[in-house]
Amino acid sequence: IEKKVFQYDDHPEMASTYQNIACVLKAQGKYDDAMHLFQKVLAINLATFGPEDTSTAIEYRHIGDVLCSQGKHKDACYFADYWYTGDSPRDRGKEEDAMRQYQKA
Repeated sequence: IEKKVFQYDDHPEMASTYQNIACVLKAQGKYDDAMHLFQKVLAINLATFGPEDTSTAIEYRHIGDVLCSQGKHKDACYFADYWYTGDSPRDRGKEEDAMRQYQKA
């Protein structure tokens, strides 16, 4: 219904719907599907709110959580750190790592 109302799937109002679905998928162990949606939410939040917003930080944390659940602890650290420190992977000179992780799924 929201997709029909907003006419495109990257509308900021869709982010919370995607996030809710991704949380359910993660809980079901469907990590690749969850990652895809968390990345979509991250892209929407970055475009809408920018890198300093708490909504963006939450999505970095969600991506880190999925990576951790997949046993990719080293990769997860890049994203989890943003939640705790506000230093995104890009801010710490890890642009290639951040982009690689962002494009996974």
